[in-house]
Amino acid sequence: MKTMLIEDGHARERPSMEVGGGGFRGSGYALRFPGFDLVEIGAGGGSIAWIDAGGALRVGPKSAGAAPGPVCYGRGGTQPTVTDANVILGYMSPVALAGGTVPVDAAAAIRAFEKELCPALELGPQEAALGVHRVANVTMMRALRAVTTERGSARSFVLAGPIHAAHLAEDLEISRVVIPLYPGLFSALGLLVADLRFDYLQSFPGILEDIDPDHLLEAFETLSARARRELESLGIDHKAAHWHRLIDLHYETQTMQLSIPLPQADGAHLKRQLAQDFHAEHKRVYEYESTSEPISVLNTRIRITAPRGSLDLKQTGQAFLKEAAQAAPAENFRDVRFGGNGASQEARILSRASLAKGNVVGPAILEEFDTTVVIPPKWRASIDDYANIILSPA
Repeated sequence: MKTMLIEDGHARERPSMEVGGGGFRGSGYALRFPGFDLVEIGAGGGSIAWIDAGGALRVGPKSAGAAPGPVCYGRGGTQPTVTDANVILGYMSPVALAGGTVPVDAAAAIRAFEKELCPALELGPQEAALGVHRVANVTMMRALRAVTTERGSARSFVLAGPIHAAHLAEDLEISRVVIPLYPGLFSALGLLVADLRFDYLQSFPGILEDIDPDHLLEAFETLSARARRELESLGIDHKAAHWHRLIDLHYETQTMQLSIPLPQADGAHLKRQLAQDFHAEHKRVYEYESTSEPISVLNTRIRITAPRGSLDLKQTGQAFLKEAAQAAPAENFRDVRFGGNGASQEARILSRASLAKGNVVGPAILEEFDTTVVIPPKWRASIDDYANIILSPA
């Protein structure tokens, strides 16, 4: 599972990042290169459930992967996974996925739970599966908190995600969940239409108050000239690109820096405006500021984005809704386990297209070719103009 925070339409970034540590700060190898503030943990559908030496139930980080995959896929997997738990609980189809192209063997998943987990837990397969689901949710919660409260954010956000999202939103007191159209293809779609981006950095250490602003502006001009030469060598019109001048600042006693846009000012006004902008950004991100502490300068940065393509998501959504309005929605039922005691309830099995006919109140399951969306009891599903599924407390 990967988690990232997007604010005002922009993904939060870090001026430096770590690799090999799962995204949690201080757990990997430092890389002095900008990157998205992304946290990745071993709690996906293929994560294996197991019993540790103390008899406690664990989920991940070892994964069954795509091959052999979960037991229920019938491709040689023998260890119970989160996907197997979701099949046993009724969240995922016990018959087939991906429009019927991937057969599902629910009985094999139950046998794997009975062999690997039930004896140690002294539980039946349904209760053990509910335990796996809850442990996976707790692990996912760590990732969500790592990019929100542990980064200093205390506001309410919108959560994006399918099967586990509503349960996670309840625990985080988030009242809105969004599942975009074609969620299984959304990452690939982003790669196809994403703008080209270039980052240039030059070290410029010192205390902000002591730095000569003319020297600072000269450093940016030198970096800009280098960027223009490289863009021209790649056949990119630098005049059509979007340029952003940034400067890395931090309080003198801190190690974590913030990238602040370079103001349109000169001389002492430049330094004064930088200080004001930094204090304001620090308060926004970390909920406090320290105006009496010296501010240190680390680097000058230039970020350049060159448009490569575009996609009208609303137009795509409207085309889906138009087709959905003409379709006859199919509806089935199956038993699904929800709630604190895991009691079985009959849930409606619908599709995204069904929401074009009106809102749906859980318990219900929305099945698509590339994902499954769980609507717990007391939650409502609707669809917006972009064909996004919107989950909210009913």
